[in-house]
Amino acid sequence: MIRILTWIGAAFILAALVTFCWSIFRTQGVDEFIAAITVAAVGLGVPGVVALVLAGILGTLQGDESPAAAVVARPPTAPSATTRLTEASVAFLDRAFSTPIWGTEPQKTPWPRVIVDYLFAALAVFVALLARRTLDPMLGDDVRYATFFLAVAVTGWVGGFGPALFATVLSLFTSWYFFVSVRESFEVIDSRAAAGLGMSVAVELALAGITSGLRAQVAYSKRMARAAREDQATVVATRAALEECEARFELVADAAPVLIWMSDRTKGCTFFNRGWLEFTGRTLEQELGNGWVEGVHPDDLARCLEIYTKSFDAREPFAMQYRLRRKDGGYREILDRGVPRFKRDGTFDGYIGACMAVGERRTT
Repeated sequence: MIRILTWIGAAFILAALVTFCWSIFRTQGVDEFIAAITVAAVGLGVPGVVALVLAGILGTLQGDESPAAAVVARPPTAPSATTRLTEASVAFLDRAFSTPIWGTEPQKTPWPRVIVDYLFAALAVFVALLARRTLDPMLGDDVRYATFFLAVAVTGWVGGFGPALFATVLSLFTSWYFFVSVRESFEVIDSRAAAGLGMSVAVELALAGITSGLRAQVAYSKRMARAAREDQATVVATRAALEECEARFELVADAAPVLIWMSDRTKGCTFFNRGWLEFTGRTLEQELGNGWVEGVHPDDLARCLEIYTKSFDAREPFAMQYRLRRKDGGYREILDRGVPRFKRDGTFDGYIGACMAVGERRTT
């Protein structure tokens, strides 16, 4: 939409300049020259300026990383306001004219919907014409374009900028034919009528840009809200799946005939299965973190921690034997095997290990 507005504004400005040059060399007399200048300035220049200003405003509201935004955002040299404005304008026009009018992205709106939107634009202008002709005895030539303004605004809200632009063009020729100078004719009009038509086009372009921009913003907000709801549903489903996996793991671990433990990236233990807790006679809270070392025989503790720490830092599997205190106070020789855990992306996530008794019970 911004590119289209930019090209429309440039076309109107160019037509105004051509008309101005023509008035200098081709007009005869002051009155004819003033009429030509009025048509160039008001009938063509004003719509062009409105289109360019509206394109600049919409481009600023988008907040994209455009060359214009990059130029305005440069703080180091602190150029003057005039320099910044000139550079931003050049960058904006360079961005607007360096790509095709209709953009490079494929048309996302289905063709049946596009056709319906443009038919709605034609219908809206036709209804505006009927309403204007119905009110003609009361309005006369005082308010010529009010109903067409409403048609363009409604079309912009319903169908977007393209149909609104189409409604603007239809409104221009409809107003010209039925309500300007010699009615029901496209005869050459005077400067006053041309200025009026130009102002009406400027207003309709502004309405088209504003209403279609609001429509796009509402559609964007709805898409974001829908995406947020879908993301929330995905998070809930993922969380439920993880909880189910954890519950299954705990069920399998508790049913296993071995002692199972698990630690995180800080070396502290975060899980012990039921077999471990029944073997040691301690609660899960007592064993978590580094609490499990209280059950290791004092003579084996230093060697046990050294093997565990070195293997942990190297992210390597380990196997070690040590005496672990049972719930009756005696010690049992166990073989402890641990392996590192990694996430799907390869990030280290701690260790998991399993222990089994390898010797007779020891009481000291």
